[in-house]
Amino acid sequence: MVRRRRLQLTGLANRRVFEYELRDACAQAMEVGAPVCVAVADIDHFKRVNDTHGHLLGDQVLKLVAKVMRTELRDSDMVARWGGEEFALLFPATELDTAREVCDRLRAAIARRRLTDRATGARVGPITLSLGLATYRYGEPLDTLLKRADTSLYAAKGAGRNRVMTEEEERAGLVGV
Repeated sequence: MVRRRRLQLTGLANRRVFEYELRDACAQAMEVGAPVCVAVADIDHFKRVNDTHGHLLGDQVLKLVAKVMRTELRDSDMVARWGGEEFALLFPATELDTAREVCDRLRAAIARRRLTDRATGARVGPITLSLGLATYRYGEPLDTLLKRADTSLYAAKGAGRNRVMTEEEERAGLVGV
C-alpha cells in the first residue's frame, strides 16, 4: 500500500495552531503594551452553495477564499481555518482601525471574485464574507476575546452580511460596511 501525505483542503493553519499563535501574540502584546486584534469570518450563505452546486464546488469556494486571504493579508497577520466555512484572523501589534481596514479590503477582494460551476456552467456568487472584529484586553481569557469577535460576526450577519463589524459598532448598534 502506498501512503500519501494528505494536505488540508485550504492549506491554512488549523484552529489549534491559531490558538497557539494567539496566546503567543497576546503574551508579547502584554510585555510591550501593543494591541492585538482578532477577527472571525464566515462565508455568507455557504450552505446554499453546497445545496445548489454540491460539496465539490463548496470545496472550491473554501479554497478560493483561503487563497484570497493569504494574498490580501499582511505578512504580520495570520489566517486559519476555524471550522466549516469559518476562518479566524490574527492581527498582532495592530490597532482596531487598521485591522478593520485590512478586513474590509479582504471582504471586498472576495466579493469581487466569481466562480463558475464547470459541470453546469452556472455562475456561483458573488461569494461574500462577514467578519466580526475585537481587540484583546490585557489579561482577559482568550475565549472571551474570541467570543466578542464571534458576537460581532453575528451582528454583521444580522445587519445584512458582507460587512465588517467591530465590537464597538456591535455594542453601539451601528452597521459597519
